[in-house]
Amino acid sequence: MNWRIVSSPALFAVALIVLTAATLAPQTAISQTPNETQSLNKQFDEEIYDLFEKNCLSCHSGEKPAAGMDLGDFATAADVAANPKKFDKVIQNIRSQVMPPAEGGNPSLADRERMVQWLTRALATQEKPSNPTIRRLNRTEYNHVIQDLLFIEGDFSRDFPSDDVGYGFDNIGDVLTLTPLHLEMYLRAAQAVTDQAIFIPQPKIRTVDIEKSALPENSAMSGEGFLNMYANGVFSTTFQEVEAGDYEIEVELAATATGVGPADAQLRINNQNFQLLNVKTLSPTLFKIPVRLTTRTVKLDVAFTNDYYQPNAPDPANRDRNLHIYSITLRGPDGTTTGLPDSHRRLIFASPSATKNHMTAAREVLDKFATRAYRRPVSPEESNRIMSIYQLVRKNNDSYEQGIRVAIQAVLVNPNFLFRIEPAGKSRDLNGYELASRLSFFLWNSIPDQTLYDLAASGELTKPKTLEAQVQRMLTDPKAERFSTDFSTQWLQIRRLEEHDADPELFPAFKQELKDDLSQEVNLYFRDMLTQNRPITEFINGKFTFLNHRLAKHYGITGDFDQNFRRVDVSTQNRGGLLGMGAILSVTSNPNRTSPVKRGKFIMEQILGTPPPPPPPNVGVLDDTKEAITATRMRERLAQHRADPSCASCHRPLDAYGFTLENFDAVGSYRTKDGTFPVDNIGELPGKITLNGLADLRKNLASREVDFTRTLTEKLMTYALGRGLTASDHVQISNLAQRQKNPTLQRLITEIILSDAFRKRTNN
Repeated sequence: MNWRIVSSPALFAVALIVLTAATLAPQTAISQTPNETQSLNKQFDEEIYDLFEKNCLSCHSGEKPAAGMDLGDFATAADVAANPKKFDKVIQNIRSQVMPPAEGGNPSLADRERMVQWLTRALATQEKPSNPTIRRLNRTEYNHVIQDLLFIEGDFSRDFPSDDVGYGFDNIGDVLTLTPLHLEMYLRAAQAVTDQAIFIPQPKIRTVDIEKSALPENSAMSGEGFLNMYANGVFSTTFQEVEAGDYEIEVELAATATGVGPADAQLRINNQNFQLLNVKTLSPTLFKIPVRLTTRTVKLDVAFTNDYYQPNAPDPANRDRNLHIYSITLRGPDGTTTGLPDSHRRLIFASPSATKNHMTAAREVLDKFATRAYRRPVSPEESNRIMSIYQLVRKNNDSYEQGIRVAIQAVLVNPNFLFRIEPAGKSRDLNGYELASRLSFFLWNSIPDQTLYDLAASGELTKPKTLEAQVQRMLTDPKAERFSTDFSTQWLQIRRLEEHDADPELFPAFKQELKDDLSQEVNLYFRDMLTQNRPITEFINGKFTFLNHRLAKHYGITGDFDQNFRRVDVSTQNRGGLLGMGAILSVTSNPNRTSPVKRGKFIMEQILGTPPPPPPPNVGVLDDTKEAITATRMRERLAQHRADPSCASCHRPLDAYGFTLENFDAVGSYRTKDGTFPVDNIGELPGKITLNGLADLRKNLASREVDFTRTLTEKLMTYALGRGLTASDHVQISNLAQRQKNPTLQRLITEIILSDAFRKRTNN
């Protein structure tokens, strides 16, 4: 986590606690076995060197290597591992087909993959571990956790600062910074959500008229208005028509002869001893006793049980112990327990009763809540600290519910709740609770449920078969829709649609309702791919989508549609798969025109995992005036980039992929003309590969199934782990992609969860 220097002492204390709770382990290099290194060096000598000599070394060696990139000075895996930044760039350029250029040899995709695989494995041999990261809950996670933890609905993180994005996602620990504004928002939110979840009853007050009641023997009303019990006896009163609920009994008492010990007043409810009150002073003391009442008629007794009489005692004040009863009041709720919100009843499942005092009940409630909030059992010390807050509230004469409410607020601003903390140290297997937390935040964006807690406690969750069964259970739970929406909108960059505005003069129908529909189409498609366990290649060549009347009209598809979405076969409609969806086509366009460059970049990054290098500084921009757009074809306007040798190598694959989608305008509608010009949808890839429109693009991408599998797995693993991937991760992912033949989304998710990267805590 990146900690910003703050002036708030409270926030600084929080930061210090968190950092102390997860001491960072020292960095040490991860060395692979000598056999692995020897195998890599042998492969280099027998195979890899020839590929580099044929395709790279003529330009990238000697006294003046091209772009200052000298590849003639490495001969072993150790040479590569010693220069990670340099060879990360080499891997990127080879994968994206930027290098080698077509005139420099243009190796096949298979040869490119062999070069990349060798370099990646070499980098992993001496990988430098990064510091373990403490992960703050992001806005999405916080909102879902509050919903599940307090059993309430709402958007509770709406006013929080926006979360930064790293590696394409907003749950990356390295970029989830903590600011003073965050703490202020957490404090406000804790109060707001507990106010919503826990009902504080406004009590009815029933005061006993002692003077008009039947007085016990050996007692009398004093002239000062209290009942004087001068011998053992019982004062009784009865309350009628008592509603079931939580109450507070107030008894104001005093005693004489307290120098020889307090007077004992036994409080009984319906003839059962409830609480013994020790009266220690002659001045009146108010006792407040919380109790849950369930019977319509309640008999309340105050029994004086330890009369004392020694007329010859030296001190006259200690010769006769009497009990004085000044007042008895019953405070009860306005409504019945059936009228309480569900959240209240589920959170406050224990209340003071004849067999359980308020401290015992409160500890049961708060220990269970803190265990769920911290995603692990609370320690005795933590429990005592939470209970001390409850006690402070009660000492201020507040109710049992208010004490619980404030203690829960304290839990909700505790670092153990706000951060996902895994104690650092040597590499190790995650324990059951840590694994349950990783699993639930990956698939539900929230805390584990009771099933996961029970399996974690028993140790069963760490077993692969149990873990795989839980993945299947969780993916069929409605909460998995959170993962579907959150992951898909970030992977496919659909979140940008909310801020994307098309030119209203050119695209007057592109309004908020249509944007919502476009986004919903993607969400429904991804969810269907997950729940129906479809092979991931249907992201590329699927023949269906989900439409309502507005979206069908936008796509020019006729049929019986209404406001509800339904599954539609679009195989004959120039649609199908992700790349025929208007949301993606819109966010990869400019407001007033299509952008082959943006669309090509999207395909290379999000589908093939071969991102092009960043553009050089001071790169020119296209003239986007109306006159320029209408006067010149897009291909001619982009030719200026390809004319520059420093741009051509990157723009060749970028433009080729982008041009295949030119039949779709800047808001995803199908077209055959771009202004007055016929649409030019021909893309020419390196290797003299020509693609004609979306159909050829889909065939080309389908032929690169391994690349797509690897890319989607990389995206899923980055999202699951909340960190950038290492060379070791990439080696595992490539091996997975090679052995999985057209896997389903469920299979990829399961493989990631069963992987060492997910199930183990490492220092890299």
